[in-house]
Amino acid sequence: MSLNGLEGTVGITGSGLTVSTDGNNVLLDTAIQYQDYSTPSVGETKTLTVDSKRLWVIDCTQSNATLALPDASTVDGRDYTFKKVDTSGNTLTALASSGQKIEGKDGVYVADQWEAIHLLAVNGSWLVLDALNLL
Repeated sequence: MSLNGLEGTVGITGSGLTVSTDGNNVLLDTAIQYQDYSTPSVGETKTLTVDSKRLWVIDCTQSNATLALPDASTVDGRDYTFKKVDTSGNTLTALASSGQKIEGKDGVYVADQWEAIHLLAVNGSWLVLDALNLL
């Protein structure tokens, strides 16, 4: 099958998926969840579910941000990536569900602008696939 001459974008309503082509390749792109913590409630924790977006770009300029991961046994094979984009001294923390761990710890955090953490649910626990800390 040739894609020559085919260019454009097709959105699938409600799916968060964009399918596009540049004439030679089919490109898939899922929607990004942007969470602005510039006006959160004090002590607010965002609880993720199986339906939550997989990439979270977080601005926690005004306060620390906390994301509670879903029960890893209910989302086996699911991954989440969290990226902090602000320059504040506030942290972005991901916490495992009660009784679960992220590589032996209750949670992980990023503190600096552009830091990111990529997590994967495997057999009822969370693994850190990648942690990006720029110098």
